Amino acid sequence: MPEKPTTHIAKAPEGQILPETPRTTAPSAQSQFFGAYGYWLGDPERRYGRMTSARNIPERVKLEMLRDPVIALAMGFITATLVKAKRNVECMDEPKRLFFEAMFRTWEQEFILQAAQAVALGSCGLIKRFRFAIPQPQGIEDEPVWDSAATPYVVEGFDQCFPVTSTARFDPKGRTFLGITTSDGDVDAFFSLWITLGKARAFGAYAGSGRLENAYKDWWAKHFAHDLYLVWLQKQINPATKIYYPPGQTSSGASNADIAIATGDSVRSGATVAIPGDVYATVDSITGDERLSGMRKWALEFLESTRAVGEFHAIADQHDKKISLGMLIPSQAMQDVAGGDLGGPTSADKLSDLAEELLLMEAAELDRHLNEYVFPIVDRANFAPDSPRVRVRTVGLEPESRAQLFEIVKVLLGRLDVPGTTVDIVEALERLGIPVGEGDMQTPEETPIGEPVEESTEEASSIAAQAPEPGEGPKPGGEGPSREALQKIISVPLSPVPGQVTFTERDIEQAVARLMDVLPEIFEGKETA
Repeated sequence: MPEKPTTHIAKAPEGQILPETPRTTAPSAQSQFFGAYGYWLGDPERRYGRMTSARNIPERVKLEMLRDPVIALAMGFITATLVKAKRNVECMDEPKRLFFEAMFRTWEQEFILQAAQAVALGSCGLIKRFRFAIPQPQGIEDEPVWDSAATPYVVEGFDQCFPVTSTARFDPKGRTFLGITTSDGDVDAFFSLWITLGKARAFGAYAGSGRLENAYKDWWAKHFAHDLYLVWLQKQINPATKIYYPPGQTSSGASNADIAIATGDSVRSGATVAIPGDVYATVDSITGDERLSGMRKWALEFLESTRAVGEFHAIADQHDKKISLGMLIPSQAMQDVAGGDLGGPTSADKLSDLAEELLLMEAAELDRHLNEYVFPIVDRANFAPDSPRVRVRTVGLEPESRAQLFEIVKVLLGRLDVPGTTVDIVEALERLGIPVGEGDMQTPEETPIGEPVEESTEEASSIAAQAPEPGEGPKPGGEGPSREALQKIISVPLSPVPGQVTFTERDIEQAVARLMDVLPEIFEGKETA
């Protein structure tokens, strides 16, 4: 039986009798013989479970998901970004603000590291550790933040609760929070801090809604495909054998079927086997003569499976990309940002902004838990009831975190295959207000991004003949530079690359910028290189 949490009685500065914090520990990981044996037998349900609804993922499966390398990398980046985020402690009373600032900075990073697990899981339980101590300012030369004779009652940190064995407790109506039930016993609400993120998405459920829900199905499918890959490897490295044998028994009474099975096992284990070369005899239906056929009575062959190992690699790579985006950005966010406007923000810009806003929303949720369930307790114990309120507020992410987020999203988008993304270059020029004459030329077709375009400068100089005289605007009737001539200019690469040229959105933006530079020369009748 686990020992019950012990409490200690102490006195607050205002004479209140307050208990100090009970301690709780997470159980160590344990395994049984049959559980390990089941794993080696290859039972997938023991390792990652059956596919279920993303809203009903068992806690043990969530812990397994956290150990996936892709999810661990994404959560490491999210946690590091939240830890480095800029937070201000605000209060109209400056001495009080400095007091809370000194207390908060001592465990700020520890708290974010612990509470960030709720970003993935949706919720997590923490135990507040109280003690009588004077907060020390971060700077060596800073003035003391407490000048009273009484020792203040402060929070010195938090203990984590193991998610599988801890739950939030409520009254019978489910409205009043009573604390946390852990493997070591019940912890009172005074010491408990149950962090719930995404409560609105979960319609008020205190289990919350975490980012693992966005990656669950791809994670499950990835492991299912990995099991199939292991079966494929087994078939390739140690292929199954097929033995042909004549029905019946040998002269000694042994079953030919048993001999065939034993022979196949011997071959798979690397043994050398001797197989009789007798063939079946057939009888001619007309003459009655017995003739030998070409079919052996005993024969052995290996069953070969497909050798398309690249399919497994492509499946794993695609799931990893979707898991990464699911952890950083909800998958449905991809629908409205399939491509950026010419000269405007790209898909990576839009998705990076969205990912940053989501991180700031979760940071604000963590701030709210501190402002409502941690700071008020310390405030009531050490300051007058009518003193100004104190709060912590996240004001932004570090610039380097924003830059890293953009690069990650850009790489992920670059590796996703999004077919059908095209850009009509001439239409984009018209939207920018550049005069484009129709002439006698037909409108060129759209140029798909990523398709090779032949390098050519032919007819680029003919623009001068179609351009108006110096000082004049485009003539009526579409007598400006022809659409095809402008298309030819944009088709010229920015650097001398022989052969084919592959267009990207960045190339188009640079080509438009170059076109803006050469337009004055075009309308002055000069030829371009």
